[in-house]
Amino acid sequence: MKKNVLFLIGCFFACTTVGAYANPAADAKAKAALKVIRLAYSCSNSNGAKFVEARELLREAGTNKIIGQNLFEGTGWIKYTKVTLNWANDEIPTAVIDINGDYAITLKWNNDRVSEIAIQGLYQFEYTVDYNESGEVTGFTGNQVIFKDRKTSFIIEYTGDQINKITGFESRISKKPWIRTITTFNYGNNITTGNTIQYTQWESNTPKNIKSDYTMKVEKLNEERYLFSDPFGGKLEKEFDKDNSKVIMEKNTSKTGAVTYTTYKYADNKMWKQEILETNATGFVKRTIKIQFSLKDQPANISDYDKTEGWYEFNKDGECIAESRDGKERKKENGVWGEWKAVNYRY
Repeated sequence: MKKNVLFLIGCFFACTTVGAYANPAADAKAKAALKVIRLAYSCSNSNGAKFVEARELLREAGTNKIIGQNLFEGTGWIKYTKVTLNWANDEIPTAVIDINGDYAITLKWNNDRVSEIAIQGLYQFEYTVDYNESGEVTGFTGNQVIFKDRKTSFIIEYTGDQINKITGFESRISKKPWIRTITTFNYGNNITTGNTIQYTQWESNTPKNIKSDYTMKVEKLNEERYLFSDPFGGKLEKEFDKDNSKVIMEKNTSKTGAVTYTTYKYADNKMWKQEILETNATGFVKRTIKIQFSLKDQPANISDYDKTEGWYEFNKDGECIAESRDGKERKKENGVWGEWKAVNYRY
């Protein structure tokens, strides 16, 4: 009996501790902001919609307050595109999205809804947020005039967190809106495809006016490895580090069978070294190492291509035959290094 009482007390304490900072209104506001940001970011590709998948919410330690979210698209150096909300008391006037660098987001609110959003540097993205009668986001209407007399807008169809379709429009003062692109997403077992149809400018969206029609595919091989397939027969396989979610390997295979295999290493939480092996149908083409910054306090017996900022090229036998660093380069011919020559950086 005593054990059962202690167990119940422990459960009660754990539940009240975890929920002590619960704030349903703040959570709802954060989720509303994050949803609008993700949908807007999905529309920010000038050639059609982007594949962007909602992942885990980010919460502040101690308070459990929602302060951001990870988004998966897998196309950059890191696995996740991170959105950070900038709370000001009980409001969220701004946010930041990290796309290999921070982009500022401005949010305007009407009661508990985001009424306008601007994402700095993304396809002139300054938009009014459109809603249906149920309060669900249905799209974005451009506030910003581009190319002198044009505005863009989007209609979004989705189920839960899955975007099904994004239709992109352009409009001019003297013409009715023109459907620029239609991107349709389909979801299978660890496979997502996105088909984008682009129409001839200012023409009706009929088959005869299709300018381009292509399909991209993202396949989840496991939690760390993904395969991206383009419409031209190319494939890009990526592997991410399990702990910090940075890319550690890329294998880029072209339609012709040429392969570029790249590994990445990090130091001080920054990408430090790229090793690139290029092959084609006949075999070896080139191997290069790019060191982004020098490592200090390394032993003298460590080769420069493992510690010194620069660019290094190797032959198929693993012999370094060219190097460029400190504004100079030199090449090896018949096993003998030539003189250093002043050049611009090659990397």
